[in-house]
Amino acid sequence: MVDEETGDKSYSSNRVNRASNVFVAIMASALPVLSIYALTEIPSTEARISATAGFIITSAMLMGILGSAKRSERSLQQQLRL
Repeated sequence: MVDEETGDKSYSSNRVNRASNVFVAIMASALPVLSIYALTEIPSTEARISATAGFIITSAMLMGILGSAKRSERSLQQQLRL
């Protein structure tokens, strides 16, 4: 929808959520495949270890940024694991 006066566009929350979910699903499935491919192309062990650390950090950052769990939900999950 476009505001006639300002020209601003607005999008429905359902479409934004759907696009976000598709992006997260693509990232979640592509990152492991890319990391495996990259590790097969790296010749030295030290470089493989560094690349593995980089992939782990990237995955953790993406989960933190794109994850939808609230702090209270994560706390509850941690309590259930004990």
